[in-house]
Amino acid sequence: IVRSSSILEDGFGNAFAGKYESVFCANRGSLEERICEFEQAIRRVYASSMNLSALDYRKRRGLDKRDEQMALLVQRVSGSYYGSSYMPCAAGVGYSHSPFKMTKDSAPGAIIIHFLGGIHEIYFPYILMNPVVIAGPIVGNICAIFFFNLFKVGLKGPSSPGSIIAFLSMAPKDQVVLVFLGVAIAAAVSFFVSLPILKATEAKGGKSLEDAQSQMAGMKAEAKGTAAAASAAASAVISNPAQIKKIIFACDAGMGSSAMGATKFRNRIKAVRPDITVKNTSVDNIPADCDIAVVQTVLAERAKKSCPKAQLVQIGNFLADPALDDLYIQVTTLDKPTETVVDDPSEATNTAASSVKMTPDCIKLNQAPVSKEEAIKAAGELLVKTGAVEPSYIDAMLEREKLVSTYMGMGIAIPHGTTQAKGTVKKSQIVMIQYPDGVDFGDEKAQLVFGIAGIGDEHLDLLAKIADCLDDLNVLEKMKTTEDKDWIIKTLS
Repeated sequence: IVRSSSILEDGFGNAFAGKYESVFCANRGSLEERICEFEQAIRRVYASSMNLSALDYRKRRGLDKRDEQMALLVQRVSGSYYGSSYMPCAAGVGYSHSPFKMTKDSAPGAIIIHFLGGIHEIYFPYILMNPVVIAGPIVGNICAIFFFNLFKVGLKGPSSPGSIIAFLSMAPKDQVVLVFLGVAIAAAVSFFVSLPILKATEAKGGKSLEDAQSQMAGMKAEAKGTAAAASAAASAVISNPAQIKKIIFACDAGMGSSAMGATKFRNRIKAVRPDITVKNTSVDNIPADCDIAVVQTVLAERAKKSCPKAQLVQIGNFLADPALDDLYIQVTTLDKPTETVVDDPSEATNTAASSVKMTPDCIKLNQAPVSKEEAIKAAGELLVKTGAVEPSYIDAMLEREKLVSTYMGMGIAIPHGTTQAKGTVKKSQIVMIQYPDGVDFGDEKAQLVFGIAGIGDEHLDLLAKIADCLDDLNVLEKMKTTEDKDWIIKTLS
């Protein structure tokens, strides 16, 4: 049986019973038939996260803005033969109900987890229910630290996790009693400081534990910079996926990142949905017949103005964003197969006819780590050296990076100039600089930096080839460390 194990359904306070699918695989037939059945089960379980009932439940529980990530469990069904049939020994559905208020019922368990398990995050929601209570732990710790300093007591090493067991195990043998006494002092002072605060504020009411936990999760997401992405992912529910005929990947200039993203996604869906056209363009030139526009979050408003009728999918990067996985599942998981159509010649890439060729002079390997700006300048200078652009194009590359990151995901960045700088391009060219230890592009590291200059669509063939290489992770990883320029040229030609 294949079933889900997601962050929200396994979290505290929400049942999600029956919202996500579990699929039973009989595991009969040929190996190919069993693999096909297993793959279809995986698709169905992942797709169920976007079921209307699941989305409605998340909205009613105030979880529609929360990040949802799903793993899968593949479990053997144990049973016995009954005649010619193999069945589980028992099956059924269990129901449970707690008559206690959540806070009073869960507090003792939280104390045990905190004290013995050392998982301090467990008490955060209780503090958020009444933030003034934080004064208790602060005063308690001040008293404990004063006690430890007064008697010159301490641990001989860091305690991790911070449970009482780990704490005492790191105390010198002749100081165990004093260390435990310091912990007891902190707990007692914290209790007696917090008690009157709770009594004084009890009549005023406050947040429920569930609300406090939701607030904590939201604060963590905001601190990680994932809140906007989670909101965008939650809203990317595609209407009438069977009717989708054209998907447009759009970036600021339509020169690099969207081209690679479109190529990779086109290769991904062409076997399942050959009736869908996947192309790329600049965000200000999205065609009117576009059904779905895939854009980075910072360009969403411009995309809405460019093509207000298109459904919008907002992403962080064009190569490895969870929203692209959601889009793939929604447009490929259908009740009946789609009609096979002949490929659009304008959509295919013709590497044989490409006028953009990489030469050894276009490649630098094994470069020491530098800042993002220095890496972009280095790529621009290499483009200047090859005669592809004027020196002013480098400033346009840096300006483009300020608008939206050119980091693509999977350790690849493709810096290029703004739309306004196309007049400084003399010929289409792509250069590559390898940084085995990576260059920081925000929170990500890019080991491969491809500098791009393009006239028309001449450079798109080579970009498509780069995108094709991403489907083979072994090739990608080798490209990040190899010292063989000839192999790189051969791979991308």
